[in-house]
Amino acid sequence: TVEGINDFVQEGLQLDFGAELKKADVLLPTSYENSTTFDTIAHFVLDLPDAREYIDLPRLVRGSYVPQEFPENGILYTSEGGTWSCFEHYFRPPDLESMAKNIVFVVDTTLRDVKLNHTKEALKSFISTYLTERDSFYIQLYGREGTVHAKIAASATVEEKNEAIEFIDRDWERSREANLHAAFLEGLLRAKSNDQQSDGPPSVNIVVFISNSWANEGEQNRKKIVDDIYNYNFLSDGKPVKIFSLGFEDQADMALLNA
Repeated sequence: TVEGINDFVQEGLQLDFGAELKKADVLLPTSYENSTTFDTIAHFVLDLPDAREYIDLPRLVRGSYVPQEFPENGILYTSEGGTWSCFEHYFRPPDLESMAKNIVFVVDTTLRDVKLNHTKEALKSFISTYLTERDSFYIQLYGREGTVHAKIAASATVEEKNEAIEFIDRDWERSREANLHAAFLEGLLRAKSNDQQSDGPPSVNIVVFISNSWANEGEQNRKKIVDDIYNYNFLSDGKPVKIFSLGFEDQADMALLNA
């Protein structure tokens, strides 16, 4: 029923935006289709597979929610903490620009074939689409000895981005081993060094670490690698660096990347 589905949405998924499912959308389709879609006033879409296509009902329900425009005065959240309650106020000043980005891409040269091609296409797309002249970026390739080749750009101008795309399109020197420890620390060093030498606007330091392997050269103890990364990132000079790790799950050390 509509009420039953609505209760499931409100309680099971814990989505509370005061929208009711349209009763007209609950009618079964006149022909066999892959799914039935329920659309709500608050831009929430619940996709239920057609039960007639299954012997047993599927356990997963797909849903998507398109957020509305952020309110001018922000959003105030309160928590129920008994005597000591807290609140959080989220707001976006209309005249405030997003911070400039100082990004270091650290890329594994053990990548092969489809994985390598997908990585290169993703890098080119990100650089050409999301970086502006306020941003700076650096591409660091790593293998057995840590960094094996690098392309630095002081700022993401059109010319620099085109040169970076040409660099990405080249045939990279491949490696069978990966020194993740050295590569990670050198990426952090580059991000902090770029930030300290920059005379541009304040920026956020970011390392994007792309891996397809385990640490099989240099330091290989996972705990030692994690401790060294933490200590250098948070206890050394310079602003801490935001780290985003992307791994190919069939071969990368996901436990290390998620640490």
